[in-house]
Amino acid sequence: MDYLKRLIAQGEGEQLDFKKTIQDSRKIAKSMVAFANTRGGKLLIGIRDNGSIAGIQSDEEAHMIEAAALVYCKPELSFTTKVHRIEGKAILEVDIPKSENHLHEALNESGEWEILIREKDECKVAMKEFSTIFQLRQKLDGTLMKFGPAENKILELIRLHPEGISSRQCSKKGKLPIWKASKVMTRLAATGIIQFDPFNGTYRLP
Repeated sequence: MDYLKRLIAQGEGEQLDFKKTIQDSRKIAKSMVAFANTRGGKLLIGIRDNGSIAGIQSDEEAHMIEAAALVYCKPELSFTTKVHRIEGKAILEVDIPKSENHLHEALNESGEWEILIREKDECKVAMKEFSTIFQLRQKLDGTLMKFGPAENKILELIRLHPEGISSRQCSKKGKLPIWKASKVMTRLAATGIIQFDPFNGTYRLP
């Protein structure tokens, strides 16, 4: 099938992941959540990491995808599935759309809920501030940001640290309470004035 061959030829990336098989719904939930929280994406089940065809053996993979979305994702994820046949083998395509109104979490092996984001071909855990910024972005959409001494001081500190600076560092350097620095920086990030790195917790100018 030309469509599937073209998809496989793209290789794994931000919006495409290969899985030879699914043995654990909890693990596959991480990939699904990361796609939903980033730009959406596709899982191809029955494809090895090198792009060769393995095929799926039964309908068990589809049932495990359903379990992943229902049990190990919060809130429950939307997805669609399609079965393709290539070289006489069945391949399961799972399409996960980007979630516009929610951040999703996956249940990890320790029983904790984690926010994951897709970066290139990896699923990475995002820091908690990412959730705060996402929620503020929904709430503050179109709202003008008011600037006072704290906002100006934090922006100046960010300009002085182009490599990025955390809210704790801003609190210390700017002699601000940590709650104040964190509140101002998350609001600035939510309105797009500064950018937040969800993996190392630093802020920088766009």
